[in-house]
Amino acid sequence: MTEVRHRQESRGRPGKNTRYRRIEKVRHRVRFSVRDDLVARDACSDGCWPLVTNVRDVDAAELLVAYKYQPHLERRHHLLKGDQLVAPVFLHDPARIEGLMTCHFIALLLQALMELEVRRGMARRGLNALALYPEERPSHSPSAARMIEAFTGVARHRLYDSKGNLVQTFAPVLTPLQEQLLDLLGVPVGGYS
Repeated sequence: MTEVRHRQESRGRPGKNTRYRRIEKVRHRVRFSVRDDLVARDACSDGCWPLVTNVRDVDAAELLVAYKYQPHLERRHHLLKGDQLVAPVFLHDPARIEGLMTCHFIALLLQALMELEVRRGMARRGLNALALYPEERPSHSPSAARMIEAFTGVARHRLYDSKGNLVQTFAPVLTPLQEQLLDLLGVPVGGYS
């Protein structure tokens, strides 16, 4: 569609000798129509998505089950960004970046081993849950973060006199939950006394 208007060539009040210039502006409009045959064909694949894999000896149902397990695998990446607070860092040397990420990987591995050891210990002792949540609510599958949090505030204090001589050592007093966790992890409680 073309819109036409006229505008005065020079400023001022229009008079009998005023000249006008013609301005044409093209305006586009979008028109659409629904093609019901294409909508019906696309509706057949609603809710479907392709899974690309190099595994050839598994049928489609087993592949879907394996894919649905993926969030459990990606939980460790969540721990990296959440509990360990891994964020972009400005290190210029690739060796330092590799070293830092190796430390984070080892921490992730230790967390996974802690969880595995405690859950196996719970199974051996027939424990269904541990009271790791606030108000001593049960945790059926304890996470490493909750186990470490249970030891918050545990510290050994040493009292020195004015000459720097050790007067007394105050050993931490462990709660029954902390002792139970140490027992499930196979860590001797004597290390805290």
